[in-house]
Amino acid sequence: MMHEFFSQLGITYGYYFGYGFLALLLVAGAICIIYAGTDIQKRILVALPVCVIVLTLLNPVYYKLAGLTADYTYARSYWNVPFFLILACMWAALVRKAGKSKGIGISVVMVFMILLWGYGLGSVNSEHNLFYVRDNIYRVPQNTVDIADMITNDCDGEPVVYAPADICRFMRTYDADIKLVYHDWWKELSIDYGTYSVDDEELIVNYQTVYDFINADEINYKAIMQLQKLTGWNYVVLKEDSGQSVMQTEYGLVRLGTVDGYNIYKNVY
Repeated sequence: MMHEFFSQLGITYGYYFGYGFLALLLVAGAICIIYAGTDIQKRILVALPVCVIVLTLLNPVYYKLAGLTADYTYARSYWNVPFFLILACMWAALVRKAGKSKGIGISVVMVFMILLWGYGLGSVNSEHNLFYVRDNIYRVPQNTVDIADMITNDCDGEPVVYAPADICRFMRTYDADIKLVYHDWWKELSIDYGTYSVDDEELIVNYQTVYDFINADEINYKAIMQLQKLTGWNYVVLKEDSGQSVMQTEYGLVRLGTVDGYNIYKNVY
């Protein structure tokens, strides 16, 4: 657990601070506030943020608990500390304490340092191309990207997709033109809750049943096809063993392909 915690701590630090220039400014500002600031400034601008950081970001117990809610909760804990606001208040307090003439000098030095850092970073980037626009800018899992591309390349109209949670969770992040039967993050359905009559049988529809039809260890193929008549999905993604599926033999769906163990089917009717 500790190895995982420190690994995630380093990754999250990199997301927020990059090469560390912002972190360096924060440390320098904190030192200056401790040395020359008032008691209230020390409490609000130094002590309080440090306490929050220690109790959350540097706390392996918090990391473990945060992981129980969502895999991004720990990383977003950085939002608890408004670093840029703290940095601005730090230097504003120092400039005010230094007086008008010295304050102008401090401001000029800070602007010079920022420009120098920006110039140096630009020079390094032009030489090594460190910063560029990613093809997959939101870092969507590759299997979701491949499945979404396969569906959109095949579909002439609006694709409506019914897929397992680990696929549909990121699909609209990658392509917002794809409509989902349910959304795993927001626990939403594209159909109202209720009991529906399908093929002279009752089908109970709520988030949990729609989730279980496709995510359970034993896939409920019949319920999936009944749900098609209610939601109008035209593509379904199923985690199956290789080979011909009942979706083809019994329900006449066309298999477009297989990606990372997921079979992608199209309803042609």
